[in-house]
Amino acid sequence: MVPALLTLLITLPLPVWAQGEDAIDDWFLKAENAFKRGRDRKGLGYLDKIVAAAPDDHEALLLGLGPAMNIGRYDSADAWSRRLVALKPGNRRVRLRRAEILVELGRLADAEKVLEPLMGRDAAAPANRPAVDFEARAMVARMRLMRGRRADADRLYDSLVQDAKRVIVKEPGQLVALAESYTFYRGLREAEKVLADAQKAAAKKEPVDPRPSLALGRLYLDRLYLPGDAVEEFQEALVARPRLATARWGLCRSYVAWQNPAKASDARRKTLATNPKHKGALVAKAAEQLGDMSLAAAEDTLAEVLAIDPDYRDALALRSLAHRFAGRSEAAEAAWKRLFSIDQTYAAGHLAVAEVLNGRRRWQEALASCRRATKVDPENPEAWDALARYAFFLGLEKEGHEALRQADKVDKFTHPWRRNMFENRRVLGKFYKEFETRHFVHRVHRRELGAFKPYLIPFCLKSWRILTEKYEFDPPGLAEKPGKILVEWFSDHGDFSVRTLGFTHLGATGVCFGPFIGMNSPGARQPGEFSWARTFHHELAHTMTIGLAKGRMPRWLTEGLSTYEEKCYDAAWDRGLYRQLHAAIANDDLCKVLTFDSNFGGPRVVFAYFQGGLVCEWMVGKWGMPKVLEMLKAYGDDRLTPEILRDVFGTTAQGFDADFKAWITERMKPVKLQPKLSEKAISEFELKLRAAAKDKEALLGLAAAYVDRKLILDAKEMIYRAKRAGIEDARMHLIEGRIAQGAKALAEAKEHYERALAAGVEDHDMRVALAQMSEQENDTKAALSHWKAALDAFPMSSGAADPRLHLSRISAGTDDLDGAIYWLEEHLKVSYEDLDARKKLVGWYRLRKDRANMRRHLAAMINVYPLDKSVHVGLGQVYLEEKQGGEAVTEFEVALSLQQQEPEQDRSVAEEATIRVSLGRAHMLGEDGLDEAEAQAKHALELVPAHAEARALLRAAQAARQRNGGNQ
Repeated sequence: MVPALLTLLITLPLPVWAQGEDAIDDWFLKAENAFKRGRDRKGLGYLDKIVAAAPDDHEALLLGLGPAMNIGRYDSADAWSRRLVALKPGNRRVRLRRAEILVELGRLADAEKVLEPLMGRDAAAPANRPAVDFEARAMVARMRLMRGRRADADRLYDSLVQDAKRVIVKEPGQLVALAESYTFYRGLREAEKVLADAQKAAAKKEPVDPRPSLALGRLYLDRLYLPGDAVEEFQEALVARPRLATARWGLCRSYVAWQNPAKASDARRKTLATNPKHKGALVAKAAEQLGDMSLAAAEDTLAEVLAIDPDYRDALALRSLAHRFAGRSEAAEAAWKRLFSIDQTYAAGHLAVAEVLNGRRRWQEALASCRRATKVDPENPEAWDALARYAFFLGLEKEGHEALRQADKVDKFTHPWRRNMFENRRVLGKFYKEFETRHFVHRVHRRELGAFKPYLIPFCLKSWRILTEKYEFDPPGLAEKPGKILVEWFSDHGDFSVRTLGFTHLGATGVCFGPFIGMNSPGARQPGEFSWARTFHHELAHTMTIGLAKGRMPRWLTEGLSTYEEKCYDAAWDRGLYRQLHAAIANDDLCKVLTFDSNFGGPRVVFAYFQGGLVCEWMVGKWGMPKVLEMLKAYGDDRLTPEILRDVFGTTAQGFDADFKAWITERMKPVKLQPKLSEKAISEFELKLRAAAKDKEALLGLAAAYVDRKLILDAKEMIYRAKRAGIEDARMHLIEGRIAQGAKALAEAKEHYERALAAGVEDHDMRVALAQMSEQENDTKAALSHWKAALDAFPMSSGAADPRLHLSRISAGTDDLDGAIYWLEEHLKVSYEDLDARKKLVGWYRLRKDRANMRRHLAAMINVYPLDKSVHVGLGQVYLEEKQGGEAVTEFEVALSLQQQEPEQDRSVAEEATIRVSLGRAHMLGEDGLDEAEAQAKHALELVPAHAEARALLRAAQAARQRNGGNQ
């Protein structure tokens, strides 16, 4: 018995407190190695064992502080640092680390108390040693700034600057503190130099201190406005300290400033993956949630932040906004009072609120927040920049210019956004011509004015009349010009983007801020890339919806109504994302009304526009336009979506989503198309297959999905497993055909497809493949049949993939002009901007002398791209033949205007002479056009003296004058 008991005691593990020094040393070494690799959670696991075994091991406690803070174990860091101060009250490093932790937790008074022993001055300090503790004083100065006590901060920072004149500062931490002092006094280049020295000093030590790189990144980002350089510094910090949450957050902020939302989102995700309690990243998340009107989620996120730091100023500012959005005005005011009891100079709180309001299209309120920010801190250039931004958005140009100048006055360095805006205003003033109509103030580049103005004015008036009548709303317009909307037509997309963002990364072709609309002019993009008329109508619809809802409606509603209005104006103005819609229905992934807006900030933004338009079409059809107007006005009263759905439409969010899904599913019934499965749907099928290895739908669904993703071996395995399970389904031939087609085994693909068809399977993509194969085999009859079947399987097909294009091409190739015209006309019903198709039709109609259809297509081409000279010449000739002199004069004058814009070396005098002759003939049709006709004939003869038509025109004009007795 005794030997057995002894053996048992030997084999039982010892409790942690009984571990020996060797085990503790081993854990310590493993923790150090883990921290070097950025494996903080693993390293802290070893330290937890040490602390349990030896609670007073100060080296272990000190080692764990940074990693614990990095992953959000704030309770551990707080307890360990408190214990360290008790163990080592005279240790400077311990007090600094303890104070840093207390600052992060918002306990500033406690932090200052911890630092009191370090705040003295050594009057007898030698020339090679600082007389003050740079790091302690800089930290206290920072805390004073966080409380709005600038005079106190000034004295502390000045003491560092003065001591740096006496002694050479060498330690990285001291150099970082000195750079902070220089930054306070706007000695930014001095700060940059000091931080470069700090980096060199840090590189000589192991492990490398990341603080100089972090500080330099913040300097580049927040003061020198160099986000690209900031990215490099934060990445350098991550080399020194992998997975450092502070560096990842710096990257996120840098990418935001650099206009790279995808990388910013990824960096924020990584920040929170490292530290789920990172205050800055959580506040950004809350701001996004508020922007999506996910109020409950935003308030939960803000509560997380304030549980960590009850005085965190940005969280208090956004909590006030959350209360405001929820209609709790007293609570909103209380949150502001709480914030300004902490720091009366915190302009950034107003700016944070303004940014969320901007995302909600509440620009008047954002402007008001920026005005308050400049009052709170008139020395803050960011506040003046923001004020300029929103003033320009709203057409308040005088206020915008003054804010730009004030920002430049208080800022030592000119922000790139500000520099770009100064240049943008200069370009507008120098190269753009302003003119007013009854409802608009237009600014058009001088180069495009002559060609564009004749179409711009009537279209904008028509658009205004349609939308003001429909929405029962007359926009108040500009503050300085009531009743008029400012529209700037930028001939360069970069200038348009700068006007909107301050930088050149905007992908849109138009923007609306209510009283101001910014647009790409027709010349800003390639012909056929967009329709200026369609885009303007879309943007003007925003003016109506923004006005009715006071800018407070969800983005999906204003974008959806604008997209819907495009199709109301012309059915061909359809965005055509029906393939994506078909997949969204199949994947149960339609945008939901309460979370719709979240889709505008990611890869689904284009689809969100499209579905928004369909939802609005459905709402108008189901409840009528008056109810939609009532909905907009309810949002203007700051009511929330669930309440509006209940009171206006008598439904719930769930009922709204379900009814729309039923409606759109019914509309999409004719579509026969293999939907592309989402990652979620694939995962569900994979789980289903693990539970039931012979599940037919899972096997075939995964096979098709794997083909879509070009995972051919995986797709083949699914087909093999289906066959082995005895499954017989004609869809397998469709999938195997796609696999064979991808491998260029066309004969095999065709065989599979034909077997699928014989079994009753129909699919648009399969029909397209068969049509192409038939054309390769010169089987025109079969090709036509398959193209028609492809269209039947996907009637909403449009653009370059539209089967109608191929049907027209084949018809033309077989001398079936009627068929060619029919199919191309059908194509243009879903592909309005296809200029090549319109030109082809104009040519065919010319052969048939069908002037009405020629005129229709030429006019449509002008609504897309009015800067094509040949279009105006062609339309002018049609008007001439129809004896419509005034309209013909307009077209030939525009053609001449465009011809004059061509480079001189490319300009044809013969062509100009011919256009002038046509212009003269058009004038001849008018009652008093003989003088102008004669002048144009003479001008043509000056260009080409032997021009026979010009001579004939001159003779005709002179003869007409003689018939009139020498008078007009």
